[in-house]
Amino acid sequence: MIVERLPMVAPPPEPWEAEYQQWSDERRRKFLKKLPEGLVNPKAEFEERDQGEDFEPAPRETEADKTGDQRTMHRRLDEFLFLVVQNAKTGQWGFPRREHVEGETMRDVARQAMEEAVGDSIETYLVGNAPLGHFYEAKTGADGKEGGQGTNFYHRAQWLDGTLKLESRYKDYKWLTKEELGAHFNEEHHEFIKAIC
Repeated sequence: MIVERLPMVAPPPEPWEAEYQQWSDERRRKFLKKLPEGLVNPKAEFEERDQGEDFEPAPRETEADKTGDQRTMHRRLDEFLFLVVQNAKTGQWGFPRREHVEGETMRDVARQAMEEAVGDSIETYLVGNAPLGHFYEAKTGADGKEGGQGTNFYHRAQWLDGTLKLESRYKDYKWLTKEELGAHFNEEHHEFIKAIC
């Protein structure tokens, strides 16, 4: 299960976007006409104009960005963040996962994997009924030894609300950007994840 936190602010514009916006504003100003104040704001004489302070947006860089805290979602506000969890037995990092049981749909397995990882501590929206994709990898047993091929099917869920609390099966978690996921997956697997997210 890939749980994502959507960007909370728009990313800064690319240089070409800023250049186009500047050009567009300059061109628009050429065609503006000054209209009489009475026509533009006929109630101005009856209302006091707001002399409030200028709006100052909150900073894009949060305290978590400055300290490098990856356990909070209040970082990298202009990017997608993805939940990775650490298995308590093996110490391996990855997305919440669970083996398929005969008779279950893939969506049921994805939902169960999520519940086994975080219980009902957060509210999520499971996007779609079908998986985003699948990736073949060697199965790893509880003893850490590989034994044959396995297939991971990836479903996507969006974080809506709540404070994450892990269940006993996992011992730690992080909220990571697409690029930061590379520290917890091999190169081929990381490229696949970046392609589907």
